[in-house]
Amino acid sequence: MKLVDNQEITLPKAEDDLRKLAAELIIANKELAFQNEEKAKRAAELIIANKELAFQNEEKEKRASELIIANKELAFQNEEKAKRAAELIIANKELAFQNEEKAKRAAELITAQELALQAAEKYRIVADFTYDWEMWSAPDGTNLYVSPSCERITGHTPAEFLADSNLIVNITHPDDQSIVRAHLCDAQDKQSIEFNFRILTPGGDIRWIDHVCSAVYDKSGHWQGRRASNRDVTVRKRLEEELQQISARLSLAVRAGGVGIWDYDVSHNNLIWDDQMFRLYGITAAQFSGAYEAWTAGVHPEDRERGDKEIQMAIRGEKEFDTEFRVLWPDGSTHYIRAMACALRNADGQGVRMIGTNWDITEHRLAEAMLEKSRLRLENVVEATNIGTWEWNVQTGEVVFNKEWAQIIGYTLDELAPVSIKTWEKLAHPDDLKQSVLMLEKHFAGELPYYDYECRIKHKDGHWVWVHDRGRVITRTADGKPLLMFGAHAELMKSNAYLENLINCATATIIVWDSQFHVTRFNHAFELLTVRGEQEVLG
Repeated sequence: MKLVDNQEITLPKAEDDLRKLAAELIIANKELAFQNEEKAKRAAELIIANKELAFQNEEKEKRASELIIANKELAFQNEEKAKRAAELIIANKELAFQNEEKAKRAAELITAQELALQAAEKYRIVADFTYDWEMWSAPDGTNLYVSPSCERITGHTPAEFLADSNLIVNITHPDDQSIVRAHLCDAQDKQSIEFNFRILTPGGDIRWIDHVCSAVYDKSGHWQGRRASNRDVTVRKRLEEELQQISARLSLAVRAGGVGIWDYDVSHNNLIWDDQMFRLYGITAAQFSGAYEAWTAGVHPEDRERGDKEIQMAIRGEKEFDTEFRVLWPDGSTHYIRAMACALRNADGQGVRMIGTNWDITEHRLAEAMLEKSRLRLENVVEATNIGTWEWNVQTGEVVFNKEWAQIIGYTLDELAPVSIKTWEKLAHPDDLKQSVLMLEKHFAGELPYYDYECRIKHKDGHWVWVHDRGRVITRTADGKPLLMFGAHAELMKSNAYLENLINCATATIIVWDSQFHVTRFNHAFELLTVRGEQEVLG
């Protein structure tokens, strides 16, 4: 047995077996041939397929080569694009950085512009809304800025001043134009300048201007002209003029009235007197130390403690300083002084200074003493002679009677109370009252120097008492109406003696003229007032 094409073949021992074997071999060969043919076909197909595959592979290789080339090209392009993209990214970053810087710069510029606008607005508000008339003139004299207040002060608008730099001269009062022109011509002067001048408004009003100006410079120190401030001080000038007039009148009044003025610095014990004060105390400036003790040394010893106490009370604010005291002159004479002062205080309310006045009232005090003696003498005479006196406020109707006035008609003052002019009208005889009123009206009108009338007054017992009534208006109101009237009356049978004593002892001055205006008599009070004797006055 042998293997043929991997098939096991058994060789027969007989012919039949050979034939069968041959047939089987043939069949097997055919089968093998067929198989080989199939294998050949298959091989051919495989060859063809391989060729096709090889072609395809070749095509694929070509395509792959092309793809490789294309990929390489694409990769190159992508690489170029990547490079370009990187460059663009870098460029974009650079551009973004530049844009960011530009944005920052733009923001800074916007902020700077806003701040500049805000600053400009602030400066405009400050400049345009100043109460004073503000100006800025360039080195060549042209006006660069004029505030709106100029219109309120001058009557001219800012536009007028900007258009005409010489307008300020044109509206200046003729008497002051030379000052203003000279100032404008000296524009190169860098010093601050202040002066006053007057302007005329379009309505013809005169305004006083307080002008202050100074040079202005830029940051580099270059001169940029002058800035001026003009303030309307018309009211202040008028007040100053009025104050000067008042001061002049006050000074004249002080000199004429003999009033001395003093100023006491409490903190430093410094006392200042004017010349009249030295005259009031009978000393010279050289004899005055200027200390508080110098004043107390001149006060009469009996008044010194009281005067010092009143000064200290005024400094503490416990009372006003308004007093009288005596001063003792070096020659030994005594003089009466009236003093008034006001205390000035610091923020804590402490008295630090006193300003006051002194004036001599010696004559007044001596006259009062003499008048008091006369009054006492008059009271004694009135009481002794039973003269009735009356005081009448013509405007209010109030009257004051003495007890003798009531006693003449049998009354006491308490029985007549309350008294007024109606009391007189009720007691006077109706037939005499009308003539009495007529005589009063003539006296009020100045036609008669005195009211002088004999009339009847009803006694408490019912009978009529004849009296001689005489009086005159002592004071009048501001519009000339009679105010206070004083008079007296006495029973007619005793009137001559009573009236003679009354006139001679009256505290008011009495003088009598005849029809030729010759003085025929006067009383003791007139003699005290005029210091003239009978030979100098009568006739």
